[in-house]
Amino acid sequence: MVTVKLTPELMAQAMAEVDWDKIDAMTDEDIEQQIADNPDAAPLLNEKQQIGGMIQMIRRKLKMSQKAFAESFHLSIHALRDWEQGRRKPEQGTLNYLYVIRDNPDIVLRTIKHAA
Repeated sequence: MVTVKLTPELMAQAMAEVDWDKIDAMTDEDIEQQIADNPDAAPLLNEKQQIGGMIQMIRRKLKMSQKAFAESFHLSIHALRDWEQGRRKPEQGTLNYLYVIRDNPDIVLRTIKHAA
């Protein structure tokens, strides 16, 4: 296997070779068909799976287990597991809370601690 270091010059060359007009003209259906035809492409995720991945990413960024995350932010461990595994989608208010945790975890933790 050959390893190639991606330099700024190589990146600029690759970007210059892209037919951006053709890309911009593609419909969603065209894009979905290209993904379906590419055996190396990851499958498209449904909304529950996308949200679950985002929640898992937040938790991992904070270096917390599911249990620690649920306890720290006063969430149900069972609901957290279901969200992360794409079985359920959080209600909109909870999803908004998770976005706040994503953007300001320290403030949320401080607020929870102060309210206790």
